[in-house]
Amino acid sequence: MFLALYLYVTFSWWCYYYMNGFGARPMIHVYPLLAFPLALLLERAWAFKKSLRLLLVLFSAAAVALSIGFQMQQSRGNLFSEQSNAGFALTTAFKRGLCSPDLVRADLAIAQPDPASVQQVEVMVVESLATPLDHALEFFPVPVQTEWSDTIQNKMLWFRCSGRFMAPDAHTDFYTQPLLTLQTRKAGDDKPQAWYGCRISNKLGWSGDSGKCRATLFSGKTGVWDEVAFFVPVPDGMPSGTILEVGVWNRGKQPLLVSELRLELWAKR
Repeated sequence: MFLALYLYVTFSWWCYYYMNGFGARPMIHVYPLLAFPLALLLERAWAFKKSLRLLLVLFSAAAVALSIGFQMQQSRGNLFSEQSNAGFALTTAFKRGLCSPDLVRADLAIAQPDPASVQQVEVMVVESLATPLDHALEFFPVPVQTEWSDTIQNKMLWFRCSGRFMAPDAHTDFYTQPLLTLQTRKAGDDKPQAWYGCRISNKLGWSGDSGKCRATLFSGKTGVWDEVAFFVPVPDGMPSGTILEVGVWNRGKQPLLVSELRLELWAKR
C-alpha cells in the first residue's frame, strides 16, 4: 500500500522523469525499505527450480549490462536521457557512434525508413534561397507552404522534409539548437494538427557518413554546407486541403545559413 501511494504521488508531477539522469532518483528514499522484499524474493527464488534461478541471473546480468551501456553512451555524447526516447535509446545502447538516421530518431522518436525501401513520388514544394537566415530572427521569415491532395492510393506514404544549411559557429546547447520544422493544420486555422521538429546543427557534416556512424548528439560540423532531412509517415485519412508548412525555428537566434527548404512525398517500393 505504501509503495503504491509513494509511486503515485512521486510520478504525478508534470516532470515525471525528474530531468536528466539515470534511474528513478526520487525513489532513493525508499530503496532501503525495498531491500527487504528484494532479499525475500531472492531467498524464495533460490529455493525454487533451477530454471527460475537461471532466469533471475540472466535478467539481472542484462539489466546491469544495459545500465552500463547507457552510462557509456552518456559519456560519449551519444545519449542525453532527458531528451531521449525508448526507441532511440534501445537501438543505440551499444553503438560506439551514431548514424544520421539515429540522430533523427533521437529528435522525433520515429524510426527512419531504409532508403532502399522507399522511392520519391513527388516534390511537393521547394524554396531555394541565396541569403542566410538573419541571426536576430527566431523564425524563418516566410514558411514554405503547400496543400495536401489525397489522390495517391498507396497507403505506405512518407513526407520527407529537408533543407540545406551551414552553421558558421558551433551550436552545442542541446536546448537551443535550431530546428527544421514541419507542421500540418487546417486552412484558416493557426493551431497545428501535427508538429515535428528536428535539430539541424548536430547533423551538419554527417549526411554522407551512414556507413561509418561516427557522429554524436553534439558533433555537428561548422562551416560545412549539408542537407538535413527527416521522414515522417503521412497520417491516415489526412483530408485534402490540409496545409503543410516547412520552416526553421532558430531557438538560440544564432547565425544559420539556409539555402533550400524542400518537402517531398515518398512511398514504399
